[in-house]
Amino acid sequence: MPNPIPKQEVTRRKYRSIQNRFKELYNVKRVRYDDVIAQLMEEYFIMHPDTISKILNTEVPEGEVYVDPNQMKMFSDEDEKRVST
Repeated sequence: MPNPIPKQEVTRRKYRSIQNRFKELYNVKRVRYDDVIAQLMEEYFIMHPDTISKILNTEVPEGEVYVDPNQMKMFSDEDEKRVST
């Protein structure tokens, strides 16, 4: 099962930043995988290597804004209440 896409834009930016940094260290600078994980943990203040692995395995779409359907329903209900009163 794939990891869910983070809902908040700040979290998505952090995930993209970690993924880009991983690509730079692993693919460009050719640092060993476990050393890259250790460096990312230190740079981003993450305590557990599984968290880094989860972030690296999460697909974060570029520029896509997540819209929670429940939140949109909440706003449409408020608009209907204003119109009816």
